[in-house]
Amino acid sequence: QLLYYSSSMSQQETDETESKNNDTKPAATDNANNDNANNNNANDQPAVSKDDMKDNSNDEEKKYESQEDIANRQKTEIPQNLEPKPLGKKNKIVIGSFEPSTFHYSFKNQKDPLQIGMFPMFGYLHIPHVGVYGDSYEPTQLKALLELSLTEQLISELPKSVNSAMKQLWSKVPHGQFDGYVVIHNCPPYKETQHFGMNANNLFNVMYHAWFYNSIQDLSNEQQIEGSLVCGLFEPCNVYEIRNDADSVKSVVDRGVPFNRLEERSCFLHGFAFSPCNNDVARDTEAGYCAFYMIAHTKDLKRACLSYHVFANNGDMDEILKWTFKEIQTVKELMTAFHSLQWGNVAANLERLCSHNK
Repeated sequence: QLLYYSSSMSQQETDETESKNNDTKPAATDNANNDNANNNNANDQPAVSKDDMKDNSNDEEKKYESQEDIANRQKTEIPQNLEPKPLGKKNKIVIGSFEPSTFHYSFKNQKDPLQIGMFPMFGYLHIPHVGVYGDSYEPTQLKALLELSLTEQLISELPKSVNSAMKQLWSKVPHGQFDGYVVIHNCPPYKETQHFGMNANNLFNVMYHAWFYNSIQDLSNEQQIEGSLVCGLFEPCNVYEIRNDADSVKSVVDRGVPFNRLEERSCFLHGFAFSPCNNDVARDTEAGYCAFYMIAHTKDLKRACLSYHVFANNGDMDEILKWTFKEIQTVKELMTAFHSLQWGNVAANLERLCSHNK
């Protein structure tokens, strides 16, 4: 519309100019004195520079959208908040979540909304998720998602185990292809495990499908994709390793999440189903919260991801966190909230991850 308005004004200006020239054009006369006068007046006019001349040579190449085309295009676009905002202010536009109070912020580009793609059909953001496999696998909703800008300085200040694993990968992954996130989840539900021969309801799963298959545009029942990636869990807090005995599983890549090391794990898309039920983690049911780092990369090392995951571990604590996030408006307030909660080293890790991203 702006283009159309600008073009219309240009045509109007051209018409007016031509009209004015016609009105002021001297009439032909036999009077030599009048001819000389007109020539003198012409010589008195200031010269017109090339900069002052309007170039309309490309006007015919301009293309315009109809109102219907504009309306159809806008329906498929995510609205952008173009208002200037203070550094650290939470995004006004939330994507990939049903909860409007979800805290989104990008240290990487400060864009609102986050410039992170979404998995087709389900709308899950292209990040590592957690949840519990059951009759239907649904990742837990997010209370907060911070997109990090990873640097060598930030990596140098991470806990020793994380720093060591990251240094081995940092130079091997192409620049700009190492993602970083802080993910604060809702409490994963306590459900009976789907593994035969196990009696437990304290397991949850780390799911990489949405991150790993970030180029998938559509899903179909006929689609069968069986891939794998390399991943591992570091700095566990109130979580522990489970189902990692290679002799007790059919496939070594279908085991639980490896702790303090990186190993290959399968990641399948069977139609609309995410499988298999692997990358399990067990949690302490008596603890009020859980936290851990995850590192993952594709086997060809073209993409990698560092993520720090935090969640309340029971309904009461989850409710407290829910109402806390309804009031949080800035990254600084988020940090203050976790300092007040005194959840072990969670606040310290958040400071490490965000201090170089301010």
